[in-house]
Amino acid sequence: MSEEKTCKNCGKEISKYFKLCPYCGEKVEEEILEIYCPSCGKSIRSDFKVCPYCGNNPNNQRENYNNYNNYNTENRTNYYSNNYEISPKSGIACLLLWLFLGGLGVHRLYAGKIGSGIIMIVLLISFGIFLGIATVEASAGLIAIIIVIILCVWEIIDLVLILTGKFRDSQGRCIKLNN
Repeated sequence: MSEEKTCKNCGKEISKYFKLCPYCGEKVEEEILEIYCPSCGKSIRSDFKVCPYCGNNPNNQRENYNNYNNYNTENRTNYYSNNYEISPKSGIACLLLWLFLGGLGVHRLYAGKIGSGIIMIVLLISFGIFLGIATVEASAGLIAIIIVIILCVWEIIDLVLILTGKFRDSQGRCIKLNN
């Protein structure tokens, strides 16, 4: 594809992205392309302000996409921005639960992360079982060591997230220490 077009006023070659000719200053006509309406998927001209098939604005793609798919994005958190919501849960309570009952995953249950809290409890129980079996079978001791390493790494990551205020509740809202 050509990266240039011709100015109809002065006849010089200019970039296809220019809206004004840098040589004569005249407005350059834009090409009218065929696009697909994001709401109904029909092929329409790019200069249409309203789709003749469904009546939606094809240039407002995000609004049409959300309406078309019936998504509710009002309360969602953007994990990649600093404009996140703050959880009503206490960061101090979360830290204290981590400190005294961290291995059990109670701080995760408090944050509403039931699934990962239960996984931590199951891992801790498994550690105890394999540690008990390790007195008879040496390979069970290795499994117990692996389980405790997984739990320790997980706990350290949770501690760092809690202390930095980036630990999130089940709704994706940050649990801050200064709540």
